Amino acid sequence: MFNGYPETVRATTITRYLVRQFLLRFLFVLILLVSILQALDLLNKSDDILDVDGAGWSSIANYIMLRAPQLASQFTPFAALLATLITLGTLNQNSEIVVMRAAGLSTHRILFPLGMACAIIFVFHLLLHEAFVVKSSARLDFWERNDFAVDLELKPDSQQEIWLQEDETVINARWITQTVDSIILDKVIVYEKDGNGLLQGTASAEFASYRNGKWTLFDVFRFNANDLSTSTTESEAWQVNLRPDKLAALALKPEWTYLATLMQNIRQFRQAGLSTRDLDLAWFQRFSGPAASLVMPLMGAVAGFGVHRHGALLLRIIIGAALGFSYFVAENFMIAMGQFGVMPPVVSTFAPLVFTLLCGFSILFFTEE
Repeated sequence: MFNGYPETVRATTITRYLVRQFLLRFLFVLILLVSILQALDLLNKSDDILDVDGAGWSSIANYIMLRAPQLASQFTPFAALLATLITLGTLNQNSEIVVMRAAGLSTHRILFPLGMACAIIFVFHLLLHEAFVVKSSARLDFWERNDFAVDLELKPDSQQEIWLQEDETVINARWITQTVDSIILDKVIVYEKDGNGLLQGTASAEFASYRNGKWTLFDVFRFNANDLSTSTTESEAWQVNLRPDKLAALALKPEWTYLATLMQNIRQFRQAGLSTRDLDLAWFQRFSGPAASLVMPLMGAVAGFGVHRHGALLLRIIIGAALGFSYFVAENFMIAMGQFGVMPPVVSTFAPLVFTLLCGFSILFFTEE
């Protein structure tokens, strides 16, 4: 088939062919996955979206625009796995791999174009997540917290809900807003307990403000659990040992934060003496998540080659899919270990990737031999 052509020409032609076949299948699978998952998600959310006064098809379209980037980013590695299985399975069924091997191409050389394609996917995944998913995630979460209200704009410099305990006091704030010279907590609820953990009373405030080193509660409603009495005040001083930098650490949502800002926050928290374990984990996950696509050709290689190279194509595809999904199971398990502090963040995020690469290359080595 390739006799009469220089080796470099043959290699370039095969590389282009394999990359094109893989990327076309990848795009098809990714679009199909996102479409199906988006439809299922809308079945669950459409009633809540349309129940709002003034909501219509524009609200549905807005939800799709905000949710689709999240789904695409989350399932890109899955699409790479399925595209690998489909591509290699088709090449195997059509005896194209046999022809390539007869032309003198090794197993590694056949898989190399798929690795190049996955490297391209990794770069675009990383860039698109930074460009679209970060912002859309913040907007969608804020919209959901406000019950999908129509014509709602995202608050500037706002962060998520927090729960924390200071001494015998439990504090809940629905939202944090940072201004130039102050910090504002919206919808604050303070649960005051005694030394035995029994509730003594609550204080609900529309908002709390931190300015000039002091906290102030506004529009306060107090309830005394001992005599069941209530009281209201327009404003009062809030005596609590609540550091603004600790609030920022608790309220920071890494999924909403750009990489440059996330790194800046990590440095600030380290300077303030705060733990950065969760932020470090989120930082490394930004790279390890998209990097999962890089190992998918190795996981799906069994569909194209297999140890015995004969028959049972469907079984090989199932085995390749099982190997690929086992990677995601191991990844989630290791990330959970990192969240619990059992192992360092860099180990918990990249250990599955390194281990899978070593196993994949080992399988290919013995297959080739």
